[in-house]
Amino acid sequence: MLRKQQISDIDYKYIMTKQHSPFLENIYQTCRDMGLISNQYEFSALCGRKTTWFSAAKARDQQISTHAAYVLANRLKELARTDLPKKLKPHANALSALLFAVINERTRLNREGQ
Repeated sequence: MLRKQQISDIDYKYIMTKQHSPFLENIYQTCRDMGLISNQYEFSALCGRKTTWFSAAKARDQQISTHAAYVLANRLKELARTDLPKKLKPHANALSALLFAVINERTRLNREGQ
């Protein structure tokens, strides 16, 4: 089960809601700060979406979909394993783990009918 302590700097209430996008924006900013992307189009592609997806999601105040979170988590894990500088690997792995935790929590909530 996902606990508030596991999320650290990201506000827990934004993770599971679709009405607030700061979690999605925090993910974007983290990827940008790590140098994985330089703009919204690249972030959308990293999430396995069309290039305008992120800007549209922000404008509509939507949350990251489970599928996009899954694609991004796997890509971050792969980048950490292969292409990233050593100092960025722990950050990519941590973000990947957080995304997988969100996916697991969403799955659990869906099973419980919430």
